[in-house]
Amino acid sequence: MKNKELKTLAVGTLAYASLKSLSPKVDPYTRTFAGGLLSSALMLSENPQHRFLGVAAGIASLLQIFETFKGGRLIENNFKQKIYVLDEKFGVSELLPGQLPSNYIDGLTFKGMNGIFKVSDGVYIRANENGIIEYPLGLSKMVNQCIRDAGYKNITWVKQQQDSSWKALYSKSL
Repeated sequence: MKNKELKTLAVGTLAYASLKSLSPKVDPYTRTFAGGLLSSALMLSENPQHRFLGVAAGIASLLQIFETFKGGRLIENNFKQKIYVLDEKFGVSELLPGQLPSNYIDGLTFKGMNGIFKVSDGVYIRANENGIIEYPLGLSKMVNQCIRDAGYKNITWVKQQQDSSWKALYSKSL
């Protein structure tokens, strides 16, 4: 029994590390979903070894969901102008072209956007060279726009917010 528990722990750790290695480019929602699919497929097998791997992969994929509580991420910045980001800890800060924030963010803007782009927790985005906000392959767009009602927000939305940091971020977009 102890040998089986040790194997589960080792395989689970390996599966978690494998899924976590995707984190710089693949959002946690997609990692959780992909791990869940793999886990489900393996657990349906009649082979006990495959089912065992399925349980370990399922545990590892569920652990990915904790990443969704940390905030959104700007994973690529190819925009040729300064970008301003709203960080939960440090407020509004400026990013130079090509620079990425060291922390998770709640939103971003740049001069001329005349609005802000709200980023939900666990969602990854990119800023292309033209200032267009794009989503990497995965579930980020669906989560951000359909489930969490985030994305581009105008002055009307900003004025409704109790948190003055959204107003400070919006002022950078004018």
